[in-house]
Amino acid sequence: MLEYEITIPQGLNRLRKRVREIIEDAQNTLTPMFRGILSELYDEIVHLEERIASLEKKLESVGKQSGDRQLLRTIPGMGLLTATALVAAIGNPSAFKSAREVAARLGPVPRQHSTGGKPTLLGISERGDSYLRSLLIYGGRAVVQGAGEHNRSVA
Repeated sequence: MLEYEITIPQGLNRLRKRVREIIEDAQNTLTPMFRGILSELYDEIVHLEERIASLEKKLESVGKQSGDRQLLRTIPGMGLLTATALVAAIGNPSAFKSAREVAARLGPVPRQHSTGGKPTLLGISERGDSYLRSLLIYGGRAVVQGAGEHNRSVA
């Protein structure tokens, strides 16, 4: 866009507003072909956002039917996607004796090597569901950042 001397401020909301203005402005230096491509891409983004909103509503209604998801959502930083992914990853929670077993199932646990009856803990393994792990990390970061803004202790 800088090629056409058009700048867009950072931020998704500003981008949406500015792109619509750029498409509708007949006085700018955009070529008709580029204006058409930009318009198609903008319409596709709008369509995808509507589709995402629709799917989130469906996911929300399914989540309300699951007691496990509702219980997980009471945990700070645990959103709809994270709760759904966690329920899908662990299945039946009563199959686990402790939270430690759930953590081991998810993957981020120390590797262990034993020789001569002496166990040695190695580095944290990266086995397990990387998508779920990233959701949990983002949720944890959101809680920590929110605690800093409100001067609360999270430890």
